[in-house]
Amino acid sequence: MAEFQEGTLDTMMERLCSSISGFDPEWVTHCVPATEEQIRQLQDILQNATIRYRLPISII
Repeated sequence: MAEFQEGTLDTMMERLCSSISGFDPEWVTHCVPATEEQIRQLQDILQNATIRYRLPISII
């Protein structure tokens, strides 16, 4: 069974990886990192939304 760990934003991605691996150890082999352009496009979309969302610094 997967465990969800508490922590701060700076360890969010590591904790998420660990939690998902508890469900599916092979998931990481199917992941493709986003390009800088894709991240920039997402930031633009979020900033233009009615409620201005921001990407956590750990993702950027």
